[in-house]
Parts: sequence; C-alpha cells; structure tokens
Amino acid sequence: MRAVLVAVLLALGLPALAQGTKDAPPGQAAPPSQPQAQAPAPAPGQRTPMAIVTALPQEILGFRRDGDPVDYESRSPGLGASVNYRRIGGAGLVTVYVYDGYTPPRRLADGVRAEEVAAHLRSAGNEIVQAAQQRGTKLTGPVEVAAAPGPTGQPAMRCQRWGMLLDNGETAESHLCLGVLQGRLLKLRVTQPPVPATRDAEVAAFGAAVVRALVGAPGGK
Repeated sequence: MRAVLVAVLLALGLPALAQGTKDAPPGQAAPPSQPQAQAPAPAPGQRTPMAIVTALPQEILGFRRDGDPVDYESRSPGLGASVNYRRIGGAGLVTVYVYDGYTPPRRLADGVRAEEVAAHLRSAGNEIVQAAQQRGTKLTGPVEVAAAPGPTGQPAMRCQRWGMLLDNGETAESHLCLGVLQGRLLKLRVTQPPVPATRDAEVAAFGAAVVRALVGAPGGK
C-alpha cells in the first residue's frame, strides 16, 4: 500500500515530497531563469512560515511528523514552508503548508471569506488536475465537504475532496483544505485510502487541530 501512496502523491503533483526530497513548493515558483528575490523580513512580532510549521506538534490525531520542515521562502519569497505527517500504523499522508502567496506579502483576513482563499483553492485544484492528466489518473470531484472549524467554531479552512483511480486499479482520496490564519494562507493536502463514511470528518478534525495548535503556540495569538 505504501508504494500505491507514493504513486498517488506523484499524481497529486507532490513528487519531491513523495520521494523525501525538498524541492516541491506549494505553488508555482518563479522560472529558474529569473533572479530570486530575497525573502522579506517578517513584521515585528510576526513569525516566519518556517517558524510556524516547526512549532507544530510531533503528533496530531493519529499522524506523526515525517521528516523535517521544508523552507521554500528563502529561495522563493511568498511560498512559505511545509511539514509532512504520516498516519501511525496505516496509510495516509498530510502536508501542512503556511505561506503568504504574494510578494510583497498581503495582510489577508482570517477565515475563508477572503477572495484570495477561493483563488488559491482553484489554483491548487488545477495543479491536481494537471498532474493527474499527465499520469493518466482518473479524477472525480472536487466535492465541497465539511470545513475545518476554528477555535470559535467558525470555518477556518474550506475543504474539498477528490476521488482518484490509478492506472493500476487502486483508488484513493485527496482532500485539499485552505484558509487564512493570522494573516497567512494555511493549506492541507491529504492523501489516503477512501473511507467515505469517515474521511471528510477526519480531515476537518485534523485541520481544526492544526489551527488550535498554531493559535495556541507562542506568538500565535
């Protein structure tokens, strides 16, 4: 099953993360021929994306951190940082991304109502479709599913589910969740075997746990 999940990750456009390397930013980086701008310093009292993902717990709701956090920001300003979590004793991978998405950074409104949330959700979905087409993976969706709630109960991240049929006949599910927390974009990419009765709620609960951990971390309020 692990080999199948690696294939799924490749179909999702996460080849470097699937193979354990560090060259897969959460969005479209600047072309290599263009000079890379220096990452802007965070505002006073504001943590860097790398510091934010590093502060996340080692374990979250049955998933354990897998490898070190990855810093994209130092090479490609606006792309932030990420960290992986694997399901303990089972198949499943979650990647948590924190990034600004813009250079210079914009201060976005927390939650899911910002226009940028819908735009980045569409962009991330397009990446999934393009990667699947390249590999001959059949997709269904996306279907809007339960949002990940914030500490007050209001939606903190919109979530969508994709069904995937691999060329070897195996099936999997991909969830994509995105919102704004503390002025930055927070995104989850989740890949695991399909269990329709529980997966949507599990993903929403994982997202809520990430939000609580970030809000409760030093400097996170």
